[in-house]
Amino acid sequence: MDEIKALLEQMASDIKEIKERVENIEANQIQVANAEHKNWHMLADKLGEYDKVLYKIFGKKSTDK
Repeated sequence: MDEIKALLEQMASDIKEIKERVENIEANQIQVANAEHKNWHMLADKLGEYDKVLYKIFGKKSTDK
């Protein structure tokens, strides 16, 4: 009976450790997703600036046909 209790306690400890690791992974994934989202917005802003420059130089934007 003591052996089963020890095994259950070890399982509970392992589950707690796994839960903490998963929470850390989730937090890191959220940070990465937020950084990627910010990068896409920065890229879009830069592309908008380039379009303005192209319009001033050539009289049309890159989206014009």
